Parts: sequence; C-alpha cells; structure tokens
Amino acid sequence: LKRTIGMLVRTLPVYVQIQEEETVAEYLQKLQQDFFETMSHDCCSFEELAGRYQVTSDILFVYQSETLNGMHTKRGLIPMETLETGNSLANLAVHVFKKDGSYEIHLEYRSDVYLERTARTLLSLMVKALEGFRDCACLKDIPLVSAEDVAVLDSYHGKRTDYDRALTLLALFLSFSILNIADLSTDGCFTLGCAVGAVVTLAGHPVLALFAAAGAGICSGFITAFLQTRMGVPSILAGIIVNTGLYTVNIAVMGFSSNVNLFACDTIFSLAKEKLHYGWYEDWYKLLIVLIVVMITGVLLSLFLNTRIGLSIRATGDNEDMVRASSINPLFMITVGLCIANALTALSGAILGQYQKSCDINLGTGMVTIALASLIIGETLVGKGSMFRKIAGVILGSCLYRFIVALALRMNVPAEALKLVSAVIVAVAISFPYLREKFLLNRQRSHNRNAYRKGESANVSH
Repeated sequence: LKRTIGMLVRTLPVYVQIQEEETVAEYLQKLQQDFFETMSHDCCSFEELAGRYQVTSDILFVYQSETLNGMHTKRGLIPMETLETGNSLANLAVHVFKKDGSYEIHLEYRSDVYLERTARTLLSLMVKALEGFRDCACLKDIPLVSAEDVAVLDSYHGKRTDYDRALTLLALFLSFSILNIADLSTDGCFTLGCAVGAVVTLAGHPVLALFAAAGAGICSGFITAFLQTRMGVPSILAGIIVNTGLYTVNIAVMGFSSNVNLFACDTIFSLAKEKLHYGWYEDWYKLLIVLIVVMITGVLLSLFLNTRIGLSIRATGDNEDMVRASSINPLFMITVGLCIANALTALSGAILGQYQKSCDINLGTGMVTIALASLIIGETLVGKGSMFRKIAGVILGSCLYRFIVALALRMNVPAEALKLVSAVIVAVAISFPYLREKFLLNRQRSHNRNAYRKGESANVSH
C-alpha cells in the first residue's frame, strides 16, 4: 500500500492540463469528468498509472474530500470512507472537509522533509486558489502569489545547493588532463551513478549505494575504453556512443521511470544528522560530509597517481609511443584510467542523489561542459606543480565557477538568460589560457621591437 500515492483509503491521482484561458466553471467541470473517468483505475497504484501515462512530478499532492458518503457512476454506487487527519502515509497530505456549509483545509507534512514555513506557504497558496475559484471568472485571473511571495521566489531563483560536483571534476582531470582523452560519457555516467545509488538506497543500504554506483561507473568506463582500445573507435565518438546507450540503461535502472524520490529512505546525510545532532556543526553536516568525501578522494587519487601504475598512466597521456617502447601496455593504462575516472563520476552522482533525495533522468545534462570549464579555471589559477597541487586546483576551480554563476545571479540576470551566462563562462574559461598566452607573446614581441628600435636609434646617433 505504501507504493500507492500514500493514503489508507481510495485515493485517485487526477492528471489535468491547465489552460489559462479556461473559465473556472469549465475547469471544474473537466476536473470532475476526469475524476469520474479515473475511478475505473482505482485498483491501480499511482506508480503504475504514472508509468502508463508518463506522469512525472517532483511532489505528489494528496487530496481527499469528505463532501459525500458515496458516488454514483455507471457501475453503480461507490461507497466512500472518511479519512481522519493523522492517518496519512504521504510526505505531504492535504485534507478538505465540508463542515456547516463551509470547508476546512488541513495539511499534514513530514517535518524531516518540509519546513514549517514551506507547509504554511503551500496552505496559503491553496486557500488563495480556492478563493480565486469563488471570485474569479477565468483561471488566469486567479492571483496565486503576492508581491511578497514573488520577492521570496526571486531570492531562491537559481540558488544552488551546498553540494559541489568536485568528484566529477577529479574524474575529468584524470581523463582529460592526465590521459589526454576527451571522455564525453560523463553526462550519462553521472546519471548512472545517481540511478544505481538511488535504487540501492531505496533497498535500505545508503552506504552500500555509493560503492554500487562506483562499480557501475567502472563498468561504464570499461566499455568506453574497450571501444577505444579494442574496437578502434575514436575517443570522442566512443564517449558519445556510451553516453547515448546509457540513457536507456539509466531509465531501466530506475524502473523505466523518469525520476525516483528518496524522501522515505535513510541517506548518508540523514544518518550523519542523527550522529551530529549537537555542536556547532549541526547545521553544516551536509557540507562536512561532502568535504570529507572530496578530501579523502583527492588525497587517495594523488597518492595513486604517484605509484608505479599511476606514473604509467600519466606517462601514457604524455607520450603513448614512449610508454609502448618501455614495455608498458598503454591500452591497459587507458582502461584503468577511464575506469577510475568514471567510478568517480558515478560516485559524484550517487552523492548528489542522496543529497537532494531524488534522481532524474536528465540530471547529468551539461555536466561535462561545466566540469571542463571548472577544470580549466583551476588549472589556470594553480599552474604547474605537484600532483596534489593540481588536484587542489581542480577543486578550487569548481568552487570558483559556482561563485561566478552566483555572482551573475546576484546581478539580477533573468532566468531565460541563465543558460547563456553559463555558456559565456564556459567559453571564457576555455579560451582564457590561449588568450593569456597570446597576450604574453604579443607583449614580448612588442618589448623586443621597442628594444630593437632603441638600438637602431642609438646606432644612428653615433
């Protein structure tokens, strides 16, 4: 029963497309008609209906009305039961009761999922909608938010989460900077890790989910490497092929659903919250967990790249022919490097899935572009140095990229231009090293030219 929408009695999801030009009467009539048509599916779970009709939503709202004791349909009288408040299994439930010629609205929510102010805002929004049904003629005339609400929404617009995708950057650092391979399977592999991690977390194993996601990433990296080393497919095409195939794999892992939610499950963050329920770090436990994971991963990657096999991987990226002449198999080194890189990418996706308690099929879209820009920003800032310094620069580049995006949002950039801003940041980050080198070269040429002219003028004067 918990796999249904969440109620203990008959609860039917009604999926309605809202047209703003409709009158309130037309909308309510259509809603009533859809409700009666949906009654024929009252034995199906919401999960089955959502899969059949491709209904997707971030939040599932539950509506139970106590306006009548029965309902007459073509099949006869369908008795209806009253659901008292406090008996809902949903993360968020709304109860509407008819009482003495008026209606009462009760809202129940899980305090570990929603804040009180969020629930109160939602309840206020529903009251405004009901008042609009009573007072307005068309749907477009119903004021759902006030000026204060708009200001609050604008303050949250584009606000990123505390989670930073530094692990994905470490993966791209290994494949792009060390192995000199453009692995374009990053987007699909990131979603793969999130999907596998979400499924294992749903089974009640949030810690094991991280290892399972990393294992799935290793498989993805092996396939990419196999196409390159054994099938003769260029690295860019191999990444595109794997990324395309991973879409079907990811949606299959998620049970052929476009999203999976983890609100009813324990995650590594909720487990940590139980342990860190006191002290100054109580409100920073999510950031602390991510920071610890990133630091441990960065140190381990730095140590690994200074081992014998790590040095061989680095040498393979610098000069594959020299490595082959040294009796080292470069194909094996490429395979190991891509497997590790994709494991880190998938691990990053699994952590993000547990952080936001959901997984979406389009979660990894654009990840390789953002990661590449962050990587180049970090390498430009840090420059040459030890492996640990380079890895630290990668993480710093990730934070700086997010800072630049946040700065753009602070300048009241409209939502429609956010993608353009991201594209400009990526373009500037990628082209900056070339432009800086060209600028330094031109300045040196100008300096040499001026020195030559001064030398000629001195010779003429003599």
